[in-house]
Amino acid sequence: MRVCLLPVGTFFSYLLGDKIIGEDPFPDQEADLEIIAMNEDALSQIAADFALILEPGDTYYLKGEVGAGKTVFSRAFIRAAYEDEYMPVTSPTFTLVNVYDDLIEYPPIHHYDLYRIQKTEEMFRLELGTILPKVVSLIEWPDRINKMERASRRCELIFEILQLDEMKELGLTSQEIESMKEEHTFPRRIKAYGIGEGWMERLEKVAQALGKRANAGDILGEEKKIDKND
Repeated sequence: MRVCLLPVGTFFSYLLGDKIIGEDPFPDQEADLEIIAMNEDALSQIAADFALILEPGDTYYLKGEVGAGKTVFSRAFIRAAYEDEYMPVTSPTFTLVNVYDDLIEYPPIHHYDLYRIQKTEEMFRLELGTILPKVVSLIEWPDRINKMERASRRCELIFEILQLDEMKELGLTSQEIESMKEEHTFPRRIKAYGIGEGWMERLEKVAQALGKRANAGDILGEEKKIDKND
């Protein structure tokens, strides 16, 4: 038996219904798929593999601190969907949402940035409950979403910049790490959690695509943790 001890604040989030047991990952829950992207190019390749399948209702919750890679992932995802690596893709920081609705034979892609959402009324104006089932959604700062409008079928991606000791464990030298500091680019860990019908199968396909890239040296430090029994 595995016992999970939750911080008091997290415990009350579940108790009050802001988080739902069985739908929201626990803080130390093992990811369904875990990947290490050594640089932004690798992160973009990972996003492209997620974009290989586009279906109405695909919802991605992108979590992580500022600069962790959420917008880099979103930009690469949209460019891969359009098969245009130079396509202008801006952050919806001030617009809340940017819509890409001219894909042939594929649903529109809605890219949200909810960081500036302050009031419940602002969230209701986005009409997520009506729109998300019809489109592919990339949602940064999804913790702003009211529990009543939370997508029950979604993929949560958590982006983390690796700590110094983790970089050394990957074999990076002090000189390489200093160079990364100067260029403001660091290896990142991406944890994927599939919630709802179909996501485990989708993550298996992503893992297979990533495996082919890793064999070619494009993705370094990849870890697959798909639970076949889920």
